[in-house]
Amino acid sequence: MLSVCCIGKLNVDFSFTVERIEIGENHNPDYLFVNLGGKATNVAVALSRLGIQASLIASIGDDWLSKYALQQISEFQVNFYPIIKSGARTGQTFVIIEESGRNTMFNYLGANSLLSAADIKIFEDIICSRELVYFQTGMDTSILEYLITLGIPIFVEVSHPVDLELLKHAFAISMNESEALVLTSSVNVHEALEKLTSIGVKRVFLKVGDRGSYCAGLDGLIFKEAFKVDVVDTTGAGDSFSAGCIYGLLKKLPWEAILELANACGAITCTRIGTTSAFPTLDEVRKFLEAQKR
Repeated sequence: MLSVCCIGKLNVDFSFTVERIEIGENHNPDYLFVNLGGKATNVAVALSRLGIQASLIASIGDDWLSKYALQQISEFQVNFYPIIKSGARTGQTFVIIEESGRNTMFNYLGANSLLSAADIKIFEDIICSRELVYFQTGMDTSILEYLITLGIPIFVEVSHPVDLELLKHAFAISMNESEALVLTSSVNVHEALEKLTSIGVKRVFLKVGDRGSYCAGLDGLIFKEAFKVDVVDTTGAGDSFSAGCIYGLLKKLPWEAILELANACGAITCTRIGTTSAFPTLDEVRKFLEAQKR
């Protein structure tokens, strides 16, 4: 069975639904949903839902939320290797979802900020036994530097700027439009993709919201339009997209097929409230794509 090790953040997400956010006003949400979040956690769960054996290495606190996290992650059939930070709080994200599906987030890093390369080295045998490792930036950069020394394929989620030299060593990278423009100091998507591939980044997956996505490499550029769906909540859609990309890479699908599958993963996620609980199974993705063709 194909396997991936995800390294990065674990949060407990508290999602509230409101008609719209009004600064300076009280809000009485109609809905409160609690589930797991954090990019590495999201991708691990999304991969598990797609039938990939997923492992997760992340820091949690020794608070009551850590007990909730341990219970939830086991229900998603993810092999969790927690690094418990004594005296720290488990990461938390508060998500406000407007009627349009747009979300606003407030992130408390908590124990996530304490994850180090020394922590990761404890699990070197586990990491090296997987076909691919997923890592999100915004963590201690020495973790990525250490992973590079292991010589294993790395899929990097560039959620925060990082030294471009490090990205040359990645098997593939993923990011959204605003992240790409900031990372490369570019004025548009095409300029950003050209800069990344010209310096030697092997494969770039770029999300441009409801417009679709790009796949770029030295062999060219592919664009795939997004599927039109009734958006309920966009939380986690980008992470679901990344999981779809990883699935396609592991299965050695053609680039266009990878984008189509990844777009479908993201689209389905947008039709559901919540984060990890919103990710589709492989069967749901296949049925969605079949319906789109009809």
